[in-house]
Amino acid sequence: MKRVYNYYKIRGIENKFFIGCIIVFLIISFLLYKLHYKIFNHNLKLMFYEVSTEKIWGNVRVAFLSDLHSCHYGKDQQELLQAIYQQKPDIILLGGDIVDDILPREPAEIVLRELANRYPCFYVSGNHEYRSGEISKIKKIISEYNITILEGNCSKLEINNNLISICGVDDYEIGEREYKKQLEKIEREKIDGLYTIFLAHRPEW
Repeated sequence: MKRVYNYYKIRGIENKFFIGCIIVFLIISFLLYKLHYKIFNHNLKLMFYEVSTEKIWGNVRVAFLSDLHSCHYGKDQQELLQAIYQQKPDIILLGGDIVDDILPREPAEIVLRELANRYPCFYVSGNHEYRSGEISKIKKIISEYNITILEGNCSKLEINNNLISICGVDDYEIGEREYKKQLEKIEREKIDGLYTIFLAHRPEW
């Protein structure tokens, strides 16, 4: 009887250890899920501004997106896309860090592809896109969606019978010397009299 008692006692300890491992595993899984949700799913933050100028007649609606960091915004990015569609913008300005340096690019590519199919889009790079070490590849993908990349240059666009100039520079991560060269180039290219929008991810000057 003593041996049987010891056997069941050992089995009881093993069962408790096994159950304890399951509980620890479930706790870790839950924490990882919460961390995954926090990293990969972001809540949208919408802000609205109204700018008045004598250089534009009527209304021009601009949607500015920045720091999406390849995050998920609902299934197939519909939460983000529908929020943009509802505003009925005339143009889309992409202010950098649309693509993250760690997370996969696919969520960002969905947004880029869908927006480029509907609107004129303009893009400047962000620091995380440079830190990814794949800035050339990222820009190539963006250009393949017919999105205008601004790298120290200006682009003219007619919207609702208004001629607008959109200028932009790469992120400061490109280096101070090149950053200043791009600014100087814009200064030479800009057209006086036109309403000009300047895009920079981190305007450090």
